[in-house]
Amino acid sequence: MMTVTISEEVILPLHTDTVYQVLVDAEAHSKLCGSNVNIAAQPNADFIVGGDEPSIYGRILELIPGKKIVLHWRLVSPEWPQNHFSTVSIELEAKDDGTTLFLTHKDIPLALKDAIQSGWNEYYWTPLRGLKS
Repeated sequence: MMTVTISEEVILPLHTDTVYQVLVDAEAHSKLCGSNVNIAAQPNADFIVGGDEPSIYGRILELIPGKKIVLHWRLVSPEWPQNHFSTVSIELEAKDDGTTLFLTHKDIPLALKDAIQSGWNEYYWTPLRGLKS
């Protein structure tokens, strides 16, 4: 199976702690992406996006509050290979006027690259840009 990596740099008008909390807090994350999210801010905790009919699930590998989130990540889709997980790394860097978010999403099946990249933009980057610190 051919896999690819998505790397993005996203400028957000939010404090790093705000971005971090939105991503690791179940209620805030649910509001952000418009889907029920079950997540706990602790390493080795499982997470589910989509509630009873999950669209994404995985496990938190590493958390550094306000700075870094690393996940084992899997799309629930017939096109996603069974038992295959990708790795998502989100690093946050404080700037005078907000945060620069660095996304590295590794081991994405090649056929799903465009859909995954579009999903990050639609469900995460665009809504995050609309939030206030």
